[in-house]
Amino acid sequence: MRLADSPTLAHLAPAIRGGDALRAVDLLTGDTAFIAPPDPTGWLQAVQAGNPPPAPGAVPLRVLCWNLALLDVHVGPWSYRRSPFVDERRRPVVDLVLADGADIVFLQELWHAVDQRYLLDRAPAAGYRVACPARAHVDGLAVLVREELVTGDLEVEVHPFEVQDRIEALELPGKERFLRSWMRCSFDHPLLGHLTLFDTHFAPYPRAWWRRIVEARSLGLEVARQPADSLVIVAGDLNSGPFYARQSWRTPGDRIDHDWWHNAISLPLLQHYGGLVDLAIRGRSPEDADLEVRQSRLLENDPEAAVRSPLPCTDDHRRAFTATDCNRLYHMQYAGTEQPARLDHILARDPTGRVHVQASRHRFTERTMSVGTERVEPSDHYGVEVELLVSPVATSGTQ
Repeated sequence: MRLADSPTLAHLAPAIRGGDALRAVDLLTGDTAFIAPPDPTGWLQAVQAGNPPPAPGAVPLRVLCWNLALLDVHVGPWSYRRSPFVDERRRPVVDLVLADGADIVFLQELWHAVDQRYLLDRAPAAGYRVACPARAHVDGLAVLVREELVTGDLEVEVHPFEVQDRIEALELPGKERFLRSWMRCSFDHPLLGHLTLFDTHFAPYPRAWWRRIVEARSLGLEVARQPADSLVIVAGDLNSGPFYARQSWRTPGDRIDHDWWHNAISLPLLQHYGGLVDLAIRGRSPEDADLEVRQSRLLENDPEAAVRSPLPCTDDHRRAFTATDCNRLYHMQYAGTEQPARLDHILARDPTGRVHVQASRHRFTERTMSVGTERVEPSDHYGVEVELLVSPVATSGTQ
């Protein structure tokens, strides 16, 4: 399909040299030459305006997606990389998830066995089934579903992507092998029929934009293969947003990172191949549909100032982005190196208009955790939450 003929990709065409002639699959070549920032304003506004009305008897469903930032990598006895305050946060952040009580929870960066065991031990008492099977590699993914929503068993599958970072995937004595993956969790709901949940965490860092394009197409095709009668929800840290105002970004140390506009490809490409819609945008007000576009254009690129102190945080900024130097933990790791972006997403395959989004919001945006003399956010990413009203199976397709 030509970019211009795809509702999710059409805004890319005028931003790319020769874009009118390009097909979706051409984006995988890595030869894309941007001449302007791809502007998703019209697309986002259309998604918000397309929020279907709730059907009679619609079933409420609260869905949370959150990157917990529990990274603690060792190579033999040496510490290779750790998230800030990981030891102080690891149990409280899991307790926070369980106490929150969302119906479905998608987690990322629950990397290590000690944290997975803690979740698995405590989730049943909090009323959850957990999809976090033992596997030979590390991917940090887990899905929680409230017990009363499941009829029968959970069917769980974990599949690594076909492209990986060489260092992450490297096998060394005493080193965990990290493979970026997707996890599928399928089950029958007593009223909504068959549900299929995909949790994922795409390749990190702006320079890995091509790997994310491959991951997006791969996962999108897997979503498209799911049974037509299954309600499919895809969530995770996609490490990409729909808009970046600057193609080049000055970072501390007098370095300039280029090709930022390429990072706006993978999110719409995933939606194109999977037939997915952005539930967070569906749940916004008309005035906020393009909030991140407007906020991105206001960002200053001053690496020295960024290192000295976090960005001043407005309510609009926190509502626009999930990964930002406004977050103290994020600032401690990435100060001034990246453009703030909405990296965390909840998407759904909803061709018949079953899913009405009552509200969407970013969660855990405040510095509620005391660590030594500091107050910090629970994680370096804000969570994403949507409140849904979903048509029961018997009334689907009647909108």
